[in-house]
Amino acid sequence: MFINADYVRQNLHPSFHNFPNCALIIDSFPIYIPRPRNLTSQSITYNDYYGGNVLKGLIGIAPTADFPITFLSELFSGAISDKELAIRSGLTTLNFPAGTEIMADKGFHLQDIEKEKNWKFIIPSFLDESGQYDSKTVSSNMKISSVRIRVEHAIGRFHIFRILSTPLPYQLFCNVNQIVFICAFCSNFMYRDKSKKENK
Repeated sequence: MFINADYVRQNLHPSFHNFPNCALIIDSFPIYIPRPRNLTSQSITYNDYYGGNVLKGLIGIAPTADFPITFLSELFSGAISDKELAIRSGLTTLNFPAGTEIMADKGFHLQDIEKEKNWKFIIPSFLDESGQYDSKTVSSNMKISSVRIRVEHAIGRFHIFRILSTPLPYQLFCNVNQIVFICAFCSNFMYRDKSKKENK
């Protein structure tokens, strides 16, 4: 499902005019599972943010028309951090040139990958020492949030499939990566950008 950076740049969605070198928007996503009986399994799959026992993966969408899913990792135990998830996901194997921008959430502390690949991660700023944002930071964060929400919509699209809308049965665990891939792939054909219709 990979789309190269040159194609993305030539077909960039108008809403990304502030981020002309952005080739991918990434985020983590959960696949809910029944609560394991084993205490160790409970611990390594429980995720506070998602409020339950989950398997966790990394998704990436291209900022082009219809925002297709173009990157999907295998799934890991839910307690994995976003940083470790990004490192183990295969993200660094993508053939993006130096200077490519990738948009992510605050939990992704990816300075090591930035240096290794010479990419730039566009991430909302944290609060300063005073516990406040200055006006420039607020404006920057709003611009990022207004377009990064597209990846959340993409996650919602493939969770519409009934097989992923409830905790995944144990008997399907051996095929979970294939199931998620198929649902994500099919969801690329379900969405059409409404703004294109409005502009006609």
